[in-house]
Amino acid sequence: MADSPWTFSGESPGISGTDSVTLVDGTTFVVGDHGGDLLTGTHQGLFLLDTRVLSHWVLTVNGNRCEPLTVIPNGPFSATFVGRIGHGGTIDSPLTVIRRRHVGRGMREDIEIRNHGLETLELTVELEFGSDFAGLFDVKASRTADRAPSIPALTGSRAVVNPTDVEDSLVDATVVEFEDAPTGSSGGVAWPIGLAPGQAWRTCIEVGVVRDDTHVRPGHLCGEAVGEAIPVSRLESWRRRAPRVHTDDPPLGRAAVRALEDLGALRIFDPHDPERVVVAAGAPWFMTLFGRDSLITSWMALPVDQDLARGVLSSLAEAQGARTEPNTEEEPGKILHEVRFDRTSTRLLGGSNVYYGTVDATPLFVMLLGEVSRWTGDLDLVNRLLPAADAAIRWVIDRGERDPSGFVTYERSHPGGLENQGWKDSWDGIRRGDGSVVRGRIALCEVQGYAFAAYRARAELARTLRDDRTATEMDARAEDLARRFEDAFWLPEQGWYAVGLDSDDAPID
Repeated sequence: MADSPWTFSGESPGISGTDSVTLVDGTTFVVGDHGGDLLTGTHQGLFLLDTRVLSHWVLTVNGNRCEPLTVIPNGPFSATFVGRIGHGGTIDSPLTVIRRRHVGRGMREDIEIRNHGLETLELTVELEFGSDFAGLFDVKASRTADRAPSIPALTGSRAVVNPTDVEDSLVDATVVEFEDAPTGSSGGVAWPIGLAPGQAWRTCIEVGVVRDDTHVRPGHLCGEAVGEAIPVSRLESWRRRAPRVHTDDPPLGRAAVRALEDLGALRIFDPHDPERVVVAAGAPWFMTLFGRDSLITSWMALPVDQDLARGVLSSLAEAQGARTEPNTEEEPGKILHEVRFDRTSTRLLGGSNVYYGTVDATPLFVMLLGEVSRWTGDLDLVNRLLPAADAAIRWVIDRGERDPSGFVTYERSHPGGLENQGWKDSWDGIRRGDGSVVRGRIALCEVQGYAFAAYRARAELARTLRDDRTATEMDARAEDLARRFEDAFWLPEQGWYAVGLDSDDAPID
């Protein structure tokens, strides 16, 4: 999709949770049950661009839902659901159902129903489906109880689901296309079939969307080989290049493999620049570019893949703050916190798809550029991103100089912003030792460390570029910050550093 900023490539972390299966591909993900159904009234559904484009997707045979037997993950974006259908009131079932699901810019589902019995069976296969077109934030917060799914309208081999609230949806419609034309049924479609002993019935279904009057088909199309898809080849290429850990400690070896696969599962690509890869914050709800999360993860992944850090830095530099906008908390030089797409999400983010309410991403940006330079010696990247790094350093300096404490602080600039803007960003994330919640302006302990690291990184970059004046200035700022930090944050009676300083510059113990 042209307007989608990322395409996913990675290895599935497997079944997520005890009652759900998650598949993800960039801004597309699906959460369903172990039988392959998506159930109304839950957090399940098919999501695209932060919009739930399917909230109901239930397969039945002669009115019976599938009894799950197993789920086989085939990668981050595909899985095979195996189940059986009860028949004739007997415990043993002659019918098995295999649903092969592939996610990417929509969804493809291959359905196979096989008769293992000794008699010919007359069956009615039904698929109920619909969409409430709820925003991702509303689904996460369980604010969708009053949103009934829109019912599909079938014409030939295509069914269209239109949102009831057009203004609230980023997607114009959900389009479901069938390889075998069905008949209409209550809330969905149906196929009457007959299965002789040993015979199987197969069909393929595509779920896409209409956006800006354009029908966007899924990345995996019926009739095409799934193994030839771009995400599959990208994943295999990355696996071949990734380092391998050889150890005589089996648990350590398994942990290393799992860590690499999980890291691969967070890689996302920019379709406008296919060579650029970044790392998302988490699957499935945070498969998007973040500031702090993407910077720290790509920093920790430098021994494995330096391209993650290159991509994160480049993408964040392109979205760096250029003006002062209280609603989104954008400021010149500031690095973003989060990118979102659907309208319910953007309303929560100050009316924009980019929100800047974070205090730590900006110094972390400079620190990571310094680390990438140290690891790779990539001076082309350094020279290209140095203006962004200097704008970020200026933001760090200004934030400290305009605060009475002299430290880098945060305080939200509008009532809808995050109250806490460090890594503990829940509203009650910063507490005193007695449990009371700290509000207002806060200077976090770790943020001063990030600022120190940013100064040191900029000094090293300056020395690399033979800029002695800047190196001396940055070293002096780092040393001054370290001295002041020790005096203000160390708690000698407790024997540890304060979590932060409150709006009265008193230590938060």
